[in-house]
Order: sequence, then structure tokens, then C-alpha cells
Amino acid sequence: MAWSFRKSEAHAAPVRCNWCRAPLAVHGPGGLKPSASELHALGAVAVKRVGWFCGRRCVGSYEVRFRVILEPEALDGQEPQTA
Repeated sequence: MAWSFRKSEAHAAPVRCNWCRAPLAVHGPGGLKPSASELHALGAVAVKRVGWFCGRRCVGSYEVRFRVILEPEALDGQEPQTA
């Protein structure tokens, strides 16, 4: 998943995949761009108390490396993406 930052968003903190560090969104004064539901629609996975992953492959790699089983978080009443 590719995301390009605009110069006006340079001051905003990037939200990155917790495994591969790919930029997913920016978190600035206006909130998360793209929104959490848009990130989910693009295939990103949110995990409570861990953060965002760009997809299932990164979630799986994280689980293997740290020997944990992660439970994806549901957003806006939607079913979570299967882990």
C-alpha cells in the first residue's frame, strides 16, 4: 500500500505499519487521513494496544517474530479482518 505525503501535511505525525514501517496515514490536527474505515477498506489491519499493519502479511510476520497471536480490532460495528 503506497501513500504519498503532501507538503502541507509535513508537520503531521505519520502512522506507519508496525512491521514494515510503510506509511499508512497521517495524524494531524484534523484527525487521521485517510480515516480508519478507509484504511480498513484498503486492507490495513488495526490491532488494539499494538497499532496498525498494512495488511495480513505484516500481521503474520509480526506474530511469528514475537510469538504472539493478534486479534484485529473491529471498527464502526464491522467485523474485524480475520487474523
